[in-house]
Amino acid sequence: MATGYEDTYRDLHQPAVVIGGCFAIVAVLLSIYLIFQHLKSYTNPAEQKWIVAVIFMVPVYATQSILSLWNPRMSVACDILRNCYEAFALYSFGSYLVACLG
Repeated sequence: MATGYEDTYRDLHQPAVVIGGCFAIVAVLLSIYLIFQHLKSYTNPAEQKWIVAVIFMVPVYATQSILSLWNPRMSVACDILRNCYEAFALYSFGSYLVACLG
């Protein structure tokens, strides 16, 4: 039985990584499937290129989250990359709105 904060963290870290990894894999697989479906039926490039860029945010966030959970020392570098892609995703969403609404 855990006696302190460190022991509790050590006991819960492995299950958290496994459960988080399972959900991250599901999220990445579903978003990649959706991206490929958009690219397969690429009928409206002006809008769909921005949709794909926004959907790609899911694998970026899932990968960053599981890497930060697995190795907390990597979290600062992962956060920087995540924030850069978040800015690009916001730009992509704004561009998508302009493409849709004119």
